[in-house]
Amino acid sequence: MRRILHITSRSDYGGGPEHLYQLAKGLSSTYKIYIACPNEEPYYTKFSQYAQCVEIPHRKVSVSSVISLIRFVRANGIDLIHSHGKGAGFYARVIGVICRKPVVHSFHGVHYSHLAPLTRFIYKNTERLLSVATDRFINATQAELLVCANAHLSVGARSVVVPNGVEVPAFRAKEPSEIFRILNVSRLEPIKGVDILLDIIGELNRRTSGFEVLIAGNGPLRAELEKKAAELGIAERVNFLGYVLDVMPWMDSADMYLSASRGEGMPLAPLEAMARSLPFVASDVIGNRDI
Repeated sequence: MRRILHITSRSDYGGGPEHLYQLAKGLSSTYKIYIACPNEEPYYTKFSQYAQCVEIPHRKVSVSSVISLIRFVRANGIDLIHSHGKGAGFYARVIGVICRKPVVHSFHGVHYSHLAPLTRFIYKNTERLLSVATDRFINATQAELLVCANAHLSVGARSVVVPNGVEVPAFRAKEPSEIFRILNVSRLEPIKGVDILLDIIGELNRRTSGFEVLIAGNGPLRAELEKKAAELGIAERVNFLGYVLDVMPWMDSADMYLSASRGEGMPLAPLEAMARSLPFVASDVIGNRDI
């Protein structure tokens, strides 16, 4: 049985970890799956159902972790290394070169335009250097593939598009409600544009009533976003649910999914919403535009 090591620098709440969980679940009967990831919930436990997990730091590259993974790859006869996202991509390409193993890299979104100039310069040139040591690039959309190729973050001849997918339920048990319910599922960080979403809700609140907004997810901006909702006079309209283990009941109770993200790869939550017959209203960015 072939052995695959997946590497991700996140196993907290989010679409990237969920994508990897579904991938491990689907491949575990055909391949021996290993996942190098941070020991954090909920996905470290979920990954462990279908893979042997190896601990690495959260969104941080460490020399000791690189050395440990090199030893792990050699000791376990790993056949292929597959990285998911920026930090994981650094681990995978370095280890792949040293251990002479093929490397597949999934971008899961290309977001650098919002970075400070020096950070953006370092990111782009690091990715260009690492692209030499990558056997296959996976993009979730054709638009993302073109962005990567035009910025020389990938090699077009070695790039493929593999769209994200979700399970489609047999039916959607929508409960009737007296109030129109708008749902958003996001990590509360700048790229997800929840601050823009609140501006939209503020404008909507000036024009109409009879609606509420549910925001499922957590992150470093939560306190700031709650403060903004109060300043816009929409605190009564907006419910910050925090981390939700099972978001499907909330989707079944909603009337619309709204995303104001500044950038995406191919986001899973909107796909899940659409699979449950929710209309999707979104910012015109790569990822949202594609789905």
